[in-house]
Amino acid sequence: MDKPNLSQYFGSSEIPPASQFFDEIGTSPSEMVQSVYLGDSEGAQTATTPQVRASFVQSQEGPTDILPTVSGSTSIPVTSLPDPSTFFDTIGPDPPIGVLKTNTGSAAMITDAMDGLSIKNQPVDKEADRRRDAWIPDEEAKKTLIKAQSSPKGSFFPEREVLTMPGIVLEEELADALQEVAVKYLGVSSAGSRGVVRAEHVSRDEAGLRELLRTGYLRAAVNLTATLITAAGQGPGRMHRPTKHTPRTLQLWLTRFAVMLRIKLNDSLMKEAEPFGDFMKPDMFYQMLSNLNKNKTEDGCGIITEEDKNESTRLWSGRRVRVLHSIVNCAIALKDFRLATNILTKLQQQSTTAQQQRSLSSALCRLQLLAGNVEAAYLHLQHARLTRHHLCPTPDVREYVDLGLIDIAHGKYQDAYNNFAKAGDQEPTNIMVANNIAVCLLYMGRLKEAISVLQKAIQSDPERGLNESLLVNLCTLYELESANTGDKKLHLLRMLCKHKSDTVPNVVEALKLS
Repeated sequence: MDKPNLSQYFGSSEIPPASQFFDEIGTSPSEMVQSVYLGDSEGAQTATTPQVRASFVQSQEGPTDILPTVSGSTSIPVTSLPDPSTFFDTIGPDPPIGVLKTNTGSAAMITDAMDGLSIKNQPVDKEADRRRDAWIPDEEAKKTLIKAQSSPKGSFFPEREVLTMPGIVLEEELADALQEVAVKYLGVSSAGSRGVVRAEHVSRDEAGLRELLRTGYLRAAVNLTATLITAAGQGPGRMHRPTKHTPRTLQLWLTRFAVMLRIKLNDSLMKEAEPFGDFMKPDMFYQMLSNLNKNKTEDGCGIITEEDKNESTRLWSGRRVRVLHSIVNCAIALKDFRLATNILTKLQQQSTTAQQQRSLSSALCRLQLLAGNVEAAYLHLQHARLTRHHLCPTPDVREYVDLGLIDIAHGKYQDAYNNFAKAGDQEPTNIMVANNIAVCLLYMGRLKEAISVLQKAIQSDPERGLNESLLVNLCTLYELESANTGDKKLHLLRMLCKHKSDTVPNVVEALKLS
């Protein structure tokens, strides 16, 4: 299908088919880990704002082919669809309706990794640690564990095939990507005023790693994990060599993988994760030996208290749901909308609260829009609205966004704008809503207003507003407005240097710098 050009929007009274406007929903692959997140399991922070995003797409033909896309979709004609999972970002649970919501921007996986890092001088909950780390080995791993348990101390030497032997592959230290861009485009003096944090600026332990994660210096965090893992004997050159695993080393690897995923170091991540396989090799069950000796494990060999049983059930039920969410995201990325629909429908049938019911109905609505079934999307919207009535008598941001997306599917941009504007009235700092308002304004021929909306979003909340999707949108609008955009883009770069850490992905691409 040919992509529509701007003359179709502003030079004709006929509205192009809605499917032409949804050729890409921009997001980061790393955000898939939280995009259909329902529960606050395992101490993870609850994500709150449904960040359905809008983006502009530029083809290789040049600026005249810059296309706006709104963050809701009908059938998608292109062959490459990068991660539409943000369509379902943070389904719930929501805070009490009527309370303004914010989005910390933290991926749930990184939050989990932080929660698992030890803190000195903190009380140790052995039952919670046992419950968190317990796992049921497969038959082959169980045989090896039993053999190790029954052998005299020091006499058991496992075969290499049953060992997990990881090692650092990404040996070079990651530089501050934003600093490099700032030096190139702003000069050394301007870039030098920016406070840069590196791994050597914090303590070389878990506390230092937590600080880097908390402040968003994820590239520096990757460097520090390499230092700590190397000190544990699993650094560069150690892959495929026998090694000893501990709860600490495994937590460091988890943290490293979560951060690498977040900053899109996918090739190195795949290489370093390969030795772990399916995590079923017996040396992964570092705590199971003592548990097997005591016959008090989650594998059914022992007896635990009722309270322990309930906590274990809550923990593992939450983990199961999160795995299903990940499968949904993968299915959406592969355009297997039937599988995604089936899983979300089953989760809805198993949900226990009105908030979960409502959130999943909203997710199904957006999924059906993505699949091109507007009629089914509207039915799910109606169910979500009915459930919402039991929670709050008036529509909230989620509902206005759903309504706006359905309007977009029908090509009703003024109606969509009205609904997004109502959502914006409830949450003036909601970046997702601002993005969609700007896209609608562009389709309505109000380019300067669209630019003003995005500029205001950045100025009111630079920490959240300076994200990749919004920057791409704003810089695209700048190019549509004028050929002289250099100063405006450099101003955005200066704001990035002032407000952001070392992990803004694709700075040059986001700002469309030549």
